[in-house]
Amino acid sequence: MASPGGDAPLQFDVDDTLTPADRDEIGLRLFKTATATVFPAGAKLPEYGRFVPPDWREDPAAREVVESRTRVLESTGARLPVERLRLQWTPSSLLPESKARLAFRPLADREDLLALMTPVMEGTLDAHGQAHLASGLSPREAAERH
Repeated sequence: MASPGGDAPLQFDVDDTLTPADRDEIGLRLFKTATATVFPAGAKLPEYGRFVPPDWREDPAAREVVESRTRVLESTGARLPVERLRLQWTPSSLLPESKARLAFRPLADREDLLALMTPVMEGTLDAHGQAHLASGLSPREAAERH
């Protein structure tokens, strides 16, 4: 995916179909070859994003794939700034049992979303939100970026 108005990629992914024995070595070679081809020397690399199953730590096969990817990227100097859970509801999904902690309801509009997000930006553990706040953005401005 390219950046708005530019050719530089915003995201980069590595091959997770390799056998466990080859995953780290070939994954690292693939990553280095691809980045050298796509990015000029010394360029800041884009963030790496990947959707993984929420129970990846409990599933040995999924855990190996995620940990291998992490080892490959960390060996290049990358660091894991944030891990997010992806909560998604669709009309075909059953509503979860109410536990009074989380309520699912439709949003009225963008302002409704910002009204929900702005208060949680203060004290957020999200690395991107923290960076936005540290840069001087107000909680509302940081919420608008998300």
